[in-house]
Amino acid sequence: MAGQRVSKCGEANTARDYVMQIEQFGEPAQLGAALIDTVQELGLQSNVELRLGGKVLHLAHTGTCSPIVIELFDMLKGRGRLQEFSQHLLVNCDKVSLLILTMPEQVPQRHANLRAQLCALVEATDKRLSQLCGERGAVS
Repeated sequence: MAGQRVSKCGEANTARDYVMQIEQFGEPAQLGAALIDTVQELGLQSNVELRLGGKVLHLAHTGTCSPIVIELFDMLKGRGRLQEFSQHLLVNCDKVSLLILTMPEQVPQRHANLRAQLCALVEATDKRLSQLCGERGAVS
């Protein structure tokens, strides 16, 4: 039980640190890479799609998204905020979609805590990306 509390606290600190530093990311690619790094610190593998007006940027923990991941983004980005299937979780906002490839299923409480933190991370990233697009006069 104590180990779970420490883990939850460490995960919350990781998410909080990202949100507190988000203003320093002035380029969409930096923002996406920072989100992937933060998710990796949580022990998860991920891919991210950033929608910048007419341009779409795909990033992955491995560097590039596979064609199947890009197809998943296209299929699921309009189907609600959360999509869960097997060990995968997709979190959608207006400009950001995050696909987690390795959600833990064995510990339901950790799964729930991570899901809540990932939603908060995506919302903060979406807000910052909207700010960047506004600063650049990009079409929202």
